Amino acid sequence: MFKKKRVLTHQQAASLLPSIESFNQMASVMIDLLNKKIDAQQKRLRTISHVVNADYTPPSTHSISVSMIDIANTKVTKTGKGVTQANITWEDEVRRQQRGFIL
Repeated sequence: MFKKKRVLTHQQAASLLPSIESFNQMASVMIDLLNKKIDAQQKRLRTISHVVNADYTPPSTHSISVSMIDIANTKVTKTGKGVTQANITWEDEVRRQQRGFIL
């Protein structure tokens, strides 16, 4: 199943050395070509990204401020006195001012 690791003699290694060196030279040329191709693709993508983003405007920022919830049934709690339901004075003022929606 597993092949035994082969050890080369000095003569065999010396005879293979020129072919290994030429292989390394060809591999380095191939790597350079692939790197140039990758750089060209990245440059193309950056150009496309700039063109697409030129028309893009970010949405304007909006904020929602929630002041109160369920004004009709306000529960007032006091320590030691329990829970009561009461109509607090600021609720009347908010109903008279028409400053947005009451959720």
